[in-house]
Amino acid sequence: NNKWFATRVGVSVFDGHTWKTLTHDGYYYDPFAEEGGLISNDVQAIAVDAQNGKWFGTARGLSYFHHATWVNFTLSEQVTDQGVYDIAIGAALDWKTKRIRVNDIAIASDGMVWVATEGGVLRYDGGQWETYTQVDGLGSNQVSSIAVDLDGVVWCGTPYGVSVFDGTYWDTITEVERMSLASVVTVAVDPMNGVWVASSRVDEDGLSLSWLFHFDRREWEIFPMHRNI
Repeated sequence: NNKWFATRVGVSVFDGHTWKTLTHDGYYYDPFAEEGGLISNDVQAIAVDAQNGKWFGTARGLSYFHHATWVNFTLSEQVTDQGVYDIAIGAALDWKTKRIRVNDIAIASDGMVWVATEGGVLRYDGGQWETYTQVDGLGSNQVSSIAVDLDGVVWCGTPYGVSVFDGTYWDTITEVERMSLASVVTVAVDPMNGVWVASSRVDEDGLSLSWLFHFDRREWEIFPMHRNI
């Protein structure tokens, strides 16, 4: 029943009574843990799998913690796109360490681990990695968020729309009812299998525009959030 919080200086853990911290230097929540720690203290995302293993997406790769053991993945071999992207969450690749920034993680019901990075989408089956990029049909290699619905369909937020993977093919939704789906910030799936997409960008006049899109498996609904602020 621990609560896990991603921060820029590690992961904070609250057991209901006490706060502890995971860092790059070691795991202070469990003094008996084996040597090791987060691959980076700049943590972007957290996910927990069916075995209660913890996955941490960081600015320099992916960390996995289970049964007092750490496994770190730099992902430099899986992600070959080494461009640097001038977006809010930072550069795609640290040229000195060649470690990939992870923006989001999703655990599918079949146990597959899906990872959104600045160089595409990765899938991990526990033994092998598979990489998906624009060459495979992804709308953009800059993937801000990722979610898997109850049917196993993967939804990815990108600067150019929502990319959807049905297990075989990628498709990208760029607009809904003539409203652009560009600059997707977050994608989420609710318990009813509805898909929620948050989009935010700045127009030519410097006005911040935000929308929330909801897909109930039949049709889309749009909520113009900037009108409510």
